[in-house]
Amino acid sequence: MGKFRVGVIGCGGIAGTHLRAYRSNGVDVAAVADVDFARAQARAVECGAKAYADYVEMIDKEGLDAISICTPPAMHRDAALAAFALGIPVLCEKPIARTVAEAREMVSAAAEAKTLLMTGFCHRYHGGINRLKELMSNGAIGQPVAFRNRFATRIRNLESTWFVKPEISGGGVLLDNGVHSVDLFRYLCGEVVSSSARLRTILPGLVVEDTAAMVLAGESGIVGTIELSWATPGSDNVVAIYGTEGQAMVDYNAGELRYRKDGDSDWQIEPDQPPNRFHLEVANFLWCVESGDKPRVEGHDGLRALEIIAEAYASASKAR
Repeated sequence: MGKFRVGVIGCGGIAGTHLRAYRSNGVDVAAVADVDFARAQARAVECGAKAYADYVEMIDKEGLDAISICTPPAMHRDAALAAFALGIPVLCEKPIARTVAEAREMVSAAAEAKTLLMTGFCHRYHGGINRLKELMSNGAIGQPVAFRNRFATRIRNLESTWFVKPEISGGGVLLDNGVHSVDLFRYLCGEVVSSSARLRTILPGLVVEDTAAMVLAGESGIVGTIELSWATPGSDNVVAIYGTEGQAMVDYNAGELRYRKDGDSDWQIEPDQPPNRFHLEVANFLWCVESGDKPRVEGHDGLRALEIIAEAYASASKAR
Protein backbone atom coordinates (compact mmCIF):
# COMPACT_ATOMS: atom_id res chain seq x y z
CA MET A 1 0.00 0.00 0.00
CA GLY A 2 3.02 2.31 -0.17
CA LYS A 3 1.67 3.95 -3.33
CA PHE A 4 -0.97 5.85 -1.34
CA ARG A 5 -0.52 9.57 -0.82
CA VAL A 6 -2.11 10.30 2.54
CA GLY A 7 -2.57 13.64 4.26
CA VAL A 8 -3.29 14.28 7.93
CA ILE A 9 -5.19 17.39 9.02
CA GLY A 10 -4.53 18.33 12.64
CA CYS A 11 -1.23 17.48 14.30
CA GLY A 12 -2.13 17.03 17.97
CA GLY A 13 -1.91 13.87 20.06
CA ILE A 14 -4.26 11.63 18.08
CA ALA A 15 -2.44 12.54 14.85
CA GLY A 16 0.63 10.71 16.15
CA THR A 17 -1.49 7.59 16.56
CA HIS A 18 -2.70 7.88 12.96
CA LEU A 19 0.83 8.45 11.65
CA ARG A 20 2.06 5.32 13.40
CA ALA A 21 -0.90 3.32 12.11
CA TYR A 22 -0.24 4.38 8.51
CA ARG A 23 3.45 3.55 8.93
CA SER A 24 2.65 0.11 10.36
CA ASN A 25 0.47 -0.47 7.28
CA GLY A 26 3.37 0.37 4.98
CA VAL A 27 2.16 3.86 4.03
CA ASP A 28 4.27 6.98 4.45
CA VAL A 29 2.17 10.08 5.08
CA ALA A 30 2.89 12.63 2.34
CA ALA A 31 1.69 15.83 4.01
CA VAL A 32 0.39 17.19 7.31
CA ALA A 33 -1.40 20.43 8.15
CA ASP A 34 -2.10 22.35 11.33
CA VAL A 35 -2.95 25.98 12.08
CA ASP A 36 0.00 25.81 14.48
CA PHE A 37 2.67 25.56 11.80
CA ALA A 38 5.42 24.70 14.29
CA ARG A 39 3.40 21.68 15.36
CA ALA A 40 2.86 20.69 11.73
CA GLN A 41 6.59 20.99 11.11
CA ALA A 42 7.36 18.76 14.10
CA ARG A 43 4.99 16.06 12.81
CA ALA A 44 6.43 16.44 9.30
CA VAL A 45 9.93 15.76 10.62
CA GLU A 46 8.60 12.73 12.49
CA CYS A 47 7.17 11.10 9.36
CA GLY A 48 9.11 12.66 6.47
CA ALA A 49 6.11 14.62 5.22
CA LYS A 50 5.60 18.16 3.94
CA ALA A 51 4.14 20.61 6.45
CA TYR A 52 1.34 23.10 5.81
CA ALA A 53 -0.40 25.71 7.95
CA ASP A 54 -3.46 25.63 5.66
CA TYR A 55 -5.12 22.30 4.94
CA VAL A 56 -6.90 23.72 1.88
CA GLU A 57 -3.53 24.49 0.33
CA MET A 58 -2.35 20.99 1.23
CA ILE A 59 -5.40 19.39 -0.38
CA ASP A 60 -5.05 21.51 -3.52
CA LYS A 61 -1.34 20.86 -4.02
CA GLU A 62 -0.57 17.34 -2.84
CA GLY A 63 -2.69 15.06 -5.06
CA LEU A 64 -3.83 13.04 -2.05
CA ASP A 65 -5.55 9.65 -2.19
CA ALA A 66 -6.88 9.76 1.36
CA ILE A 67 -7.05 12.04 4.39
CA SER A 68 -7.24 11.58 8.16
CA ILE A 69 -8.97 14.40 10.01
CA CYS A 70 -7.46 14.66 13.49
CA THR A 71 -8.50 18.20 14.45
CA PRO A 72 -10.84 19.12 17.30
CA PRO A 73 -14.49 18.54 16.32
CA ALA A 74 -15.21 22.19 15.43
CA MET A 75 -13.03 21.81 12.32
CA HIS A 76 -14.26 18.39 11.16
CA ARG A 77 -17.06 19.52 8.86
CA ASP A 78 -15.11 22.15 6.90
CA ALA A 79 -12.06 19.91 6.50
CA ALA A 80 -14.20 17.01 5.30
CA LEU A 81 -16.13 19.16 2.84
CA ALA A 82 -12.86 20.46 1.38
CA ALA A 83 -11.70 16.87 0.84
CA PHE A 84 -15.02 15.72 -0.63
CA ALA A 85 -14.97 18.64 -3.10
CA LEU A 86 -12.03 16.83 -4.73
CA GLY A 87 -13.45 13.34 -4.19
CA ILE A 88 -10.88 12.42 -1.53
CA PRO A 89 -11.87 9.69 1.00
CA VAL A 90 -11.81 10.70 4.67
CA LEU A 91 -11.16 8.92 7.95
CA CYS A 92 -12.54 11.35 10.53
CA GLU A 93 -11.80 11.10 14.22
CA LYS A 94 -14.69 10.91 16.63
CA PRO A 95 -17.01 12.57 17.34
CA ILE A 96 -17.64 12.99 13.64
CA ALA A 97 -18.81 16.57 14.29
CA ARG A 98 -20.02 18.86 17.07
CA THR A 99 -23.68 18.61 16.11
CA VAL A 100 -26.12 16.36 14.31
CA ALA A 101 -26.59 19.04 11.64
CA GLU A 102 -22.86 19.21 10.89
CA ALA A 103 -22.63 15.41 10.73
CA ARG A 104 -25.55 15.25 8.32
CA GLU A 105 -23.81 17.74 6.04
CA MET A 106 -20.70 15.57 6.03
CA VAL A 107 -22.57 12.34 5.30
CA SER A 108 -24.58 14.03 2.55
CA ALA A 109 -21.48 15.58 0.96
CA ALA A 110 -19.65 12.25 0.94
CA ALA A 111 -22.61 10.56 -0.73
CA GLU A 112 -22.90 13.34 -3.30
CA ALA A 113 -19.18 13.07 -4.10
CA LYS A 114 -19.50 9.26 -4.21
CA THR A 115 -16.53 8.95 -1.89
CA LEU A 116 -15.78 7.37 1.47
CA LEU A 117 -16.42 8.86 4.90
CA MET A 118 -15.31 6.58 7.73
CA THR A 119 -15.78 7.44 11.42
CA GLY A 120 -12.89 6.78 13.78
CA PHE A 121 -14.63 4.33 16.11
CA CYS A 122 -11.48 2.34 16.84
CA HIS A 123 -13.11 0.03 19.41
CA ARG A 124 -14.82 -1.89 16.61
CA TYR A 125 -11.32 -3.12 15.74
CA HIS A 126 -10.38 -4.08 19.30
CA GLY A 127 -9.63 -7.79 19.60
CA GLY A 128 -11.51 -8.33 22.84
CA ILE A 129 -14.62 -6.57 21.54
CA ASN A 130 -14.70 -8.79 18.46
CA ARG A 131 -14.19 -11.89 20.59
CA LEU A 132 -17.08 -10.70 22.79
CA LYS A 133 -19.21 -10.31 19.66
CA GLU A 134 -18.26 -13.86 18.65
CA LEU A 135 -19.32 -15.24 22.06
CA MET A 136 -22.66 -13.48 21.70
CA SER A 137 -23.15 -14.78 18.16
CA ASN A 138 -22.39 -18.42 18.96
CA GLY A 139 -24.71 -18.50 21.98
CA ALA A 140 -21.96 -19.05 24.53
CA ILE A 141 -23.71 -16.87 27.11
CA GLY A 142 -27.27 -17.52 25.95
CA GLN A 143 -29.62 -14.77 24.88
CA PRO A 144 -28.06 -11.34 25.55
CA VAL A 145 -30.14 -9.43 28.09
CA ALA A 146 -28.11 -6.41 29.19
CA PHE A 147 -25.08 -4.34 28.13
CA ARG A 148 -22.87 -2.41 30.54
CA ASN A 149 -19.99 -0.09 29.73
CA ARG A 150 -17.79 2.15 31.84
CA PHE A 151 -15.14 4.42 30.33
CA ALA A 152 -13.69 6.64 33.04
CA THR A 153 -10.49 8.11 34.38
CA ARG A 154 -9.22 11.32 35.98
CA ILE A 155 -7.87 13.83 33.47
CA ARG A 156 -5.54 16.36 35.08
CA ASN A 157 -5.66 20.03 34.01
CA LEU A 158 -8.81 19.29 32.04
CA GLU A 159 -9.98 22.88 32.35
CA SER A 160 -7.13 24.06 30.11
CA THR A 161 -8.01 21.76 27.19
CA TRP A 162 -10.39 22.20 24.24
CA PHE A 163 -12.36 19.15 25.42
CA VAL A 164 -14.30 21.33 27.88
CA LYS A 165 -14.95 24.24 25.48
CA PRO A 166 -18.35 23.42 23.93
CA GLU A 167 -17.86 25.78 21.00
CA ILE A 168 -14.95 23.52 19.97
CA SER A 169 -15.88 20.10 21.39
CA GLY A 170 -19.66 20.23 21.13
CA GLY A 171 -20.16 18.95 24.68
CA GLY A 172 -18.54 17.19 27.61
CA VAL A 173 -17.78 13.58 28.48
CA LEU A 174 -21.20 12.38 27.27
CA LEU A 175 -20.30 13.45 23.74
CA ASP A 176 -16.57 12.80 23.74
CA ASN A 177 -16.49 9.35 25.33
CA GLY A 178 -20.17 8.54 24.94
CA VAL A 179 -20.03 8.26 21.16
CA HIS A 180 -17.68 5.29 21.57
CA SER A 181 -20.05 3.75 24.10
CA VAL A 182 -23.11 4.22 21.91
CA ASP A 183 -21.31 2.81 18.90
CA LEU A 184 -20.20 -0.23 20.90
CA PHE A 185 -23.81 -0.87 21.90
CA ARG A 186 -24.92 -0.59 18.27
CA TYR A 187 -22.07 -2.84 17.09
CA LEU A 188 -22.72 -5.56 19.66
CA CYS A 189 -26.43 -5.30 20.36
CA GLY A 190 -28.09 -3.61 17.40
CA GLU A 191 -29.92 -0.35 16.85
CA VAL A 192 -30.97 1.98 19.66
CA VAL A 193 -34.61 3.05 19.94
CA SER A 194 -34.30 5.46 22.87
CA SER A 195 -31.67 7.06 25.09
CA SER A 196 -31.63 9.11 28.27
CA ALA A 197 -28.94 10.53 30.52
CA ARG A 198 -28.13 12.29 33.75
CA LEU A 199 -25.15 14.62 33.97
CA ARG A 200 -22.91 15.99 36.70
CA THR A 201 -20.01 18.43 36.85
CA ILE A 202 -17.62 17.83 39.74
CA LEU A 203 -14.34 19.42 38.70
CA PRO A 204 -14.05 23.19 39.22
CA GLY A 205 -13.99 25.62 36.33
CA LEU A 206 -15.93 23.51 33.81
CA VAL A 207 -19.02 24.53 31.83
CA VAL A 208 -19.63 21.00 30.52
CA GLU A 209 -20.34 17.72 32.31
CA ASP A 210 -17.37 15.64 33.47
CA THR A 211 -19.53 12.71 34.62
CA ALA A 212 -22.56 11.09 33.00
CA ALA A 213 -24.78 8.04 33.16
CA MET A 214 -26.81 6.92 30.14
CA VAL A 215 -29.49 4.30 29.56
CA LEU A 216 -30.12 2.86 26.10
CA ALA A 217 -33.04 0.76 24.93
CA GLY A 218 -32.22 -1.52 22.03
CA GLU A 219 -34.46 -2.54 19.15
CA SER A 220 -33.67 -6.14 20.13
CA GLY A 221 -34.90 -5.55 23.70
CA ILE A 222 -31.39 -5.39 25.20
CA VAL A 223 -31.00 -2.70 27.86
CA GLY A 224 -27.74 -0.76 28.04
CA THR A 225 -26.22 1.18 30.94
CA ILE A 226 -23.23 3.44 30.36
CA GLU A 227 -21.06 5.27 32.90
CA LEU A 228 -18.63 7.98 31.83
CA SER A 229 -16.31 10.23 33.81
CA TRP A 230 -13.25 12.43 33.56
CA ALA A 231 -13.21 12.87 37.35
CA THR A 232 -12.75 9.39 38.84
CA PRO A 233 -9.19 8.03 39.10
CA GLY A 234 -8.62 4.29 39.27
CA SER A 235 -11.87 3.51 37.47
CA ASP A 236 -12.87 0.29 35.80
CA ASN A 237 -12.91 0.46 32.01
CA VAL A 238 -15.09 -2.38 30.82
CA VAL A 239 -17.62 -3.56 28.26
CA ALA A 240 -19.83 -6.36 29.54
CA ILE A 241 -22.70 -8.45 28.21
CA TYR A 242 -25.03 -10.35 30.53
CA GLY A 243 -26.97 -13.24 29.01
CA THR A 244 -29.44 -15.92 30.04
CA GLU A 245 -26.64 -18.52 30.22
CA GLY A 246 -23.68 -16.48 31.48
CA GLN A 247 -21.73 -13.26 31.16
CA ALA A 248 -18.69 -11.97 29.29
CA MET A 249 -16.55 -8.90 29.84
CA VAL A 250 -13.73 -7.04 28.11
CA ASP A 251 -11.55 -5.51 30.82
CA TYR A 252 -9.40 -2.80 29.23
CA ASN A 253 -7.40 -2.18 32.41
CA ALA A 254 -6.49 -5.84 32.87
CA GLY A 255 -6.00 -6.42 29.13
CA GLU A 256 -8.21 -9.48 29.10
CA LEU A 257 -11.56 -10.93 28.13
CA ARG A 258 -13.25 -13.15 30.68
CA TYR A 259 -16.48 -15.07 30.61
CA ARG A 260 -18.36 -17.40 32.89
CA LYS A 261 -21.24 -19.68 32.01
CA ASP A 262 -24.10 -20.65 34.28
CA GLY A 263 -22.77 -23.16 36.80
CA ASP A 264 -19.09 -22.29 36.33
CA SER A 265 -17.24 -21.54 39.54
CA ASP A 266 -14.37 -19.74 37.85
CA TRP A 267 -13.95 -17.26 35.02
CA GLN A 268 -12.45 -18.41 31.74
CA ILE A 269 -9.82 -15.79 30.92
CA GLU A 270 -8.34 -14.96 27.54
CA PRO A 271 -5.48 -12.43 27.25
CA ASP A 272 -6.57 -9.50 25.12
CA GLN A 273 -3.36 -8.77 23.23
CA PRO A 274 -4.56 -8.15 19.67
CA PRO A 275 -2.86 -6.16 16.95
CA ASN A 276 -3.20 -2.46 17.69
CA ARG A 277 -6.80 -1.41 17.02
CA PHE A 278 -5.68 1.77 15.25
CA HIS A 279 -3.51 -0.33 12.93
CA LEU A 280 -6.54 -2.42 12.04
CA GLU A 281 -8.77 0.63 11.65
CA VAL A 282 -6.35 2.27 9.21
CA ALA A 283 -5.86 -1.04 7.39
CA ASN A 284 -9.62 -1.25 6.86
CA PHE A 285 -9.70 2.38 5.67
CA LEU A 286 -6.88 1.86 3.16
CA TRP A 287 -8.41 -1.36 1.89
CA CYS A 288 -11.75 0.35 1.30
CA VAL A 289 -10.08 3.29 -0.45
CA GLU A 290 -8.34 0.83 -2.78
CA SER A 291 -11.14 -1.69 -3.29
CA GLY A 292 -14.30 0.38 -2.98
CA ASP A 293 -15.61 -1.95 -0.24
CA LYS A 294 -17.67 -0.57 2.64
CA PRO A 295 -15.72 -0.07 5.88
CA ARG A 296 -16.66 -1.71 9.14
CA VAL A 297 -17.80 1.69 10.39
CA GLU A 298 -19.19 4.39 8.10
CA GLY A 299 -20.02 8.07 8.30
CA HIS A 300 -23.61 7.15 9.05
CA ASP A 301 -22.46 5.38 12.22
CA GLY A 302 -20.86 8.60 13.42
CA LEU A 303 -24.05 10.51 12.62
CA ARG A 304 -26.25 7.92 14.34
CA ALA A 305 -24.12 8.08 17.50
CA LEU A 306 -24.57 11.86 17.59
CA GLU A 307 -28.34 11.53 17.15
CA ILE A 308 -28.51 9.16 20.11
CA ILE A 309 -26.29 11.43 22.24
CA ALA A 310 -28.43 14.45 21.32
CA GLU A 311 -31.53 12.62 22.57
CA ALA A 312 -29.72 11.79 25.80
CA TYR A 313 -28.67 15.44 26.30
CA ALA A 314 -32.27 16.54 25.73
CA SER A 315 -33.51 14.12 28.39
CA ALA A 316 -30.89 15.37 30.85
CA SER A 317 -31.91 18.95 30.20
CA LYS A 318 -35.58 18.17 30.90
CA ALA A 319 -34.64 16.44 34.16
CA ARG A 320 -32.97 19.48 35.69
